[in-house]
Amino acid sequence: MTIRSSKFLVRLLLFSVMLGTVPTLIIGWLSYSKAATTIQTKVNEANQLIISQTESRIEGIIQLTEISVTDSLVPAKLQPLLHRTWTNRYEDYIDFRELQLTLTRIKSADINSQVELYSLASGWAMNTGGFFEPTAEDESLKKRMLDTLTDSKLNEFWTGDASSFYYVRKIPFYSSSPEAVFIMTISLSDLSKVVGESHQLGSLIILDNAQQAVFSQLNEAWKDSDYAAVIASKLQEAEANNGSFTMELAGRQTEAVFRKSAFNNWTYLSLIDMNETTKDSRTIAYYTLAVVSVILLVTGLFAWIGSRRVYTPISKLYRSVLASTDEKLTDGDELGLIGERFQSLVSQQSRMQSQLKDFFVQKLLQGEARSGEIA
Repeated sequence: MTIRSSKFLVRLLLFSVMLGTVPTLIIGWLSYSKAATTIQTKVNEANQLIISQTESRIEGIIQLTEISVTDSLVPAKLQPLLHRTWTNRYEDYIDFRELQLTLTRIKSADINSQVELYSLASGWAMNTGGFFEPTAEDESLKKRMLDTLTDSKLNEFWTGDASSFYYVRKIPFYSSSPEAVFIMTISLSDLSKVVGESHQLGSLIILDNAQQAVFSQLNEAWKDSDYAAVIASKLQEAEANNGSFTMELAGRQTEAVFRKSAFNNWTYLSLIDMNETTKDSRTIAYYTLAVVSVILLVTGLFAWIGSRRVYTPISKLYRSVLASTDEKLTDGDELGLIGERFQSLVSQQSRMQSQLKDFFVQKLLQGEARSGEIA
């Protein structure tokens, strides 16, 4: 009879390999998942700490600036000057010189800033250097800030654009018809020195209570995307005052860690490129994959050796069965064929015993049975 390929050996080998492979793969996957989750959690916690510190610094700048402006621009002294113009009189020199010195004393923490005072009643403009002739850009900025004051009915506000951070205040403070407007300008480059440069963990963005960006460290790819609308939509869905959410910006998976300020209802966010945060996770994944691969190779080697040792006696018995019969056996593995052959032998034995009984009874009836056979 032809010796067929060993199905039992293949099944035994596959079982042995699976017995070592499945637990190894499960442990490797759980290890990677746990490590990746831990890394992401630590990154989010670090970003929460960074934006909390940023919030404290920004609010310190805001409070110090507002206090300094309130203390310096006393309406009783300032208002008479708003309706005067320079006439080269000694009194003009003394009074306007005092106003100029007042502007130089206005502080915004330890940060460089430019202050400008525009008299709407008399049409002059002054900064820390004295009177100046506003440029078209200055006039555009003043008009934009005045329109915002009028439309929002605010007495003061903070805002920002692509290059600067602004504090705007009308004078008198509670007047519906302001006589002057005070504008403090802080460049974003100077502000970044105070709040910290864009760090590896994320890029900072600050939104005011109208969800408008007043400060941003976003890279150009993110700036080109409609990030403000996406962030505003996600923040509306978030009920907590701090947390995180994921979104897609400029074709990149991005995670935003946010914190809402109770001081002025501003939102501080740190946007994280997921490709950056998963670098360490990918390193762990490669290491885990390498370890699992080695374990699988070792498991496969031992499975092969062990399966061969277990299969050797079965193979010998199987060959003996094949050599002892010319009957056609069913298509099964070695143990199945050996069992089939064993059942065939048992059946043959039963038939032979039955035939032997019949033969003995016949001899007994014919009187041919010997006394020794009966005993």
